[in-house]
Amino acid sequence: MAPPKVLMIAEKPSIALSIASTISGGQMHSRKGTTEVHEFEGMFNGFPAYFKVTSVTGHVFSVDFPAKYQDWAATDPADLFQASIHKTEANPKVFKSRSSWLQAHICRHLSQEARGCSHLVLWLDCDREGENICFEVIQCTGFQAKDDRRKVYRARFSSVTEKDILKAMNCLVEPNEYEALAVDARQEIDLKVGVAFTRFQTSYFQGKYGNLDSRVISYGPCQTPTLGFCVQRYLQITTFKPEKFWALRPHVMVDGYELQLEWERQKLFDLDVALMFQKLVLQDRILEVTDISEKQESKGRPPGLNTVNLLKENLEYPTLAFLHEMAALKTQISLWLYGQNSHQSVFPICLVSFTPSDLRVNSASSLYRLNMCVRHQCAFQIASSALGFGPQLTMQLAERLYIQGFISYPRTESTAYPSSFDFKGTLGVLANNPMWGDYVQGLLSGGYHKPQSGKDAGDHPPITPMRSANEDMLERDSWRLYQYVCQHFLGTVSPDCKYTRSPFHLAHNGCLKSTENHVILIIVSIFGFDERMILKACFALKPNVYEWRNGSFSSVLLSGLALMDGWGMTSLQLNLLRNSQKLCSFIVRWKEKRSHIHLVSEAIVFNICAIARNGPWKKVEFSIGGEFFHCIGLHVIVKGFTSIMPWLAVSEKNLPQFAKGDKIEVSKVELFEGQTVPPDYLSESELISLMEKNGIGTDASISVHINNICERNYVQVQAGRKLVPTALGITLIRGYQCIDPDLCLPDIRGFIEQQITLVAKGEADHSCVVQHVLEQFKRKFIYFVKQIDNMDALFEAQFSPLADSGRAFSKCGKCLRYMKYISSQPSRLYCGTCEEVYYLPQKGTIKLYKELTCPLDNFELLIFAMAGPEGKSFPLCPLCYNNPPFEGIDALFGASKTGGSGMLGKGAGMPCFLCPHPTCRHSLIAQGVCACPECNGTLVLDPVSAPKWRLYCNMCNCLVLLPQGAHRISTTRERCPECDSTIIEVDFNKNTTPLEDGATLHVGCILCDDLLHSLVEVKHGKSFFKRAGKWARARGRGAYRGRGRGFGKMDPKMSFRDF
Repeated sequence: MAPPKVLMIAEKPSIALSIASTISGGQMHSRKGTTEVHEFEGMFNGFPAYFKVTSVTGHVFSVDFPAKYQDWAATDPADLFQASIHKTEANPKVFKSRSSWLQAHICRHLSQEARGCSHLVLWLDCDREGENICFEVIQCTGFQAKDDRRKVYRARFSSVTEKDILKAMNCLVEPNEYEALAVDARQEIDLKVGVAFTRFQTSYFQGKYGNLDSRVISYGPCQTPTLGFCVQRYLQITTFKPEKFWALRPHVMVDGYELQLEWERQKLFDLDVALMFQKLVLQDRILEVTDISEKQESKGRPPGLNTVNLLKENLEYPTLAFLHEMAALKTQISLWLYGQNSHQSVFPICLVSFTPSDLRVNSASSLYRLNMCVRHQCAFQIASSALGFGPQLTMQLAERLYIQGFISYPRTESTAYPSSFDFKGTLGVLANNPMWGDYVQGLLSGGYHKPQSGKDAGDHPPITPMRSANEDMLERDSWRLYQYVCQHFLGTVSPDCKYTRSPFHLAHNGCLKSTENHVILIIVSIFGFDERMILKACFALKPNVYEWRNGSFSSVLLSGLALMDGWGMTSLQLNLLRNSQKLCSFIVRWKEKRSHIHLVSEAIVFNICAIARNGPWKKVEFSIGGEFFHCIGLHVIVKGFTSIMPWLAVSEKNLPQFAKGDKIEVSKVELFEGQTVPPDYLSESELISLMEKNGIGTDASISVHINNICERNYVQVQAGRKLVPTALGITLIRGYQCIDPDLCLPDIRGFIEQQITLVAKGEADHSCVVQHVLEQFKRKFIYFVKQIDNMDALFEAQFSPLADSGRAFSKCGKCLRYMKYISSQPSRLYCGTCEEVYYLPQKGTIKLYKELTCPLDNFELLIFAMAGPEGKSFPLCPLCYNNPPFEGIDALFGASKTGGSGMLGKGAGMPCFLCPHPTCRHSLIAQGVCACPECNGTLVLDPVSAPKWRLYCNMCNCLVLLPQGAHRISTTRERCPECDSTIIEVDFNKNTTPLEDGATLHVGCILCDDLLHSLVEVKHGKSFFKRAGKWARARGRGAYRGRGRGFGKMDPKMSFRDF
């Protein structure tokens, strides 16, 4: 008896390969299919079995309206709320060759592979979307979820490592139908609501205004509140009125350095009153220390990393790729040290990281610890970069790392680790990593800490590293994201950061050697600090070493250098000293001769930092003239997790010793004048926080919604990844606020998510929830339509009417007057006399075609050319393109299916190469040559490609290069008797003609004529050769089939994914 067959389905081909390799132990064979199939023998539930492992490529089906609702002109958007929907096969394209893609037909593939299989194991992603795909797969394979004869199993896993795969295989469960139904509910709601509002808005406004610069004016229950946050911040900025304020800032000299005090009143908005207080303080001039209070606190390590925090942090997280970052700086600094740039008064770099060989350090990790220690101290303005990844890119990189097995599943809402999580094993994976191996070894030997309790959403554990990697193993952006995931995980198991008070001191990383045989180069910044503060630190360390001239640093040393004696000197430092003498007003006097010259592996850094807003502190309070002032000091005693996550470190400020009752003279009292400032534009990170707080989107969709408002020209991402709304985005939100503010408030999405969650938990019926939500939105839609004039008034004030837009371009075939060409998206023609709009193909150039006219309607023909040297060019008639006179012509090249009325029309998008008109010389009948070797399309002569003549397929990206340099190439009315292709006529250049006796004219078939066949070349396709069976009846086979390749087309159906 043959063993039972087990079919296992993964979400992506790479995951299927990992699963098959793990379970089979590498003993498998693979065969080609729509997606690759891996087969092997093994054990299943304790019995021998034959396994087949393959995959889908995401959702197998997409949700859409039936054909009768696709015509925008014939469908009232209000009817869409009660319209039926159906699921159609998504049919994604899969890679075939370098320039060829094929329709996947996943459903057919799954059905074929399921034949004869008695068990189905679903390895889809473990979230709601993955659960929904599970039931799509079940539908395709013919299995039943509750069938005892053909059982269905669900594998739940968080990473594609061997350990997790084997664990999931041993703990198979049933798929969750409630979560799948929740996704169905969301898809239907988003589709109907989004399409109804979008069709109405797009049709209403694009037919009236010429400079909207948007191909579709969309609405979405998630997308629109997301835009609302950006516009709300914009309005706060534009309506903000700055106001002047004044604050007292007394300065005192304590132990040789200056200290600035903070006023308890903070600031006043009346100048006269502020001057009065300044006078009172100046009259007394003696401060008394009234109170000294201390507080010790700790900054807790972070919880586990979930998707939302991953998106937020990687917009702000500073990379730790120090050596790469400092390579160029090293060269620049070396030039400066040797005097070539000594004329510069201020050198911009304050801390330089040299390579291990330059520092002669013991290991790369020493340099790493050094950089980790000093990089984010506020006193050092270190050249650093932020990852600056947008949410969309972050998720793409995270998914790639997950598929490669470097991190766990990146879509999770949980920040709490499960009780069974193997922290020691995960740390062991990173123990030998050259970047942080020493740090991990310290955690393992000294004892790691249990992470903070977080949120357990019941989906996946937090995002953690699963494999060790180095920079050579990953692409640059993937490596940077991987670094962050590793550092965050290590931070969660590190000690808390602890603080206490401390007198002014010098901090250093590691133990200083007290010998007289080493020199340490200290590069410090003294922005805003008195130079005597630096002097005090130097004398405290080595009081007999320095002789200072003039008692201060020079002004050129604002980002300057301090050389500390006592440990030796190298030729590099001697050179530095010589140049320092040119730049600074002090000279270091060396006490004795040094012969042993080298650098140590650590560096001393001055912890002279800004005051942290939060955290442990030492507060000293003063009084003078009845006014109270204070200063706050901070000092870190245990860095804890901030050693590995230095961008979260608390800055330090050290204070001199004070005693209660001390009397201190005020050196000066500054009256600082400032003014209030508006908030900045929302950053992507801030927007993600607002979306999470208000329940807009999920961990899987937040990045999609932000990307949508950018792509639809509602906001623009500017420097610092700030989101600045455009005129269109602002006008839309203001319009919603005028009509129904609920449409752009986050509450509306929260209401939907609340209802969907009830479905996911099995507490509400799927159909009842959908019906209830759609009824609410339909009422809002009807009211919105009635009040659209309120929004239109805002559009009228912001945008130009069609009649005032564009430039005269081509003649209308109806009134014979010139139509205007409007280049802003979507590009279109507008006839002011007929008041008709004719949409054109997008993302290309439009020109008149020799003033030729269409024989059907008398409109002037246009030539559309795609961008690039290999872009197609084709003629079109504006009227035929928008309202095809023949049935069965599908939309091509991304044209909006919009008729002259502004509503979308059925079958729009017929260029001349699809036209079956029998006598027009620009139609497919006249210009078609033969069948495409790559698809069911037809190769058509490009009429304006001279002198680089070519044929192009009217359905795919296949190009056929014809004899170059010919004077003329044209089609004839004759057919080849062998293959039924069109005979072409070639007029060669007399200087390059391949014909005998200098003849230039040749007539023949490019397939059957040996001369012509030898002179043609196929690009973006397979070998070009005669195949009568494949190429026969060229025009008959390829005339009306399929869809064109297109380029960034707008989906006229408006998939639910867009909302």
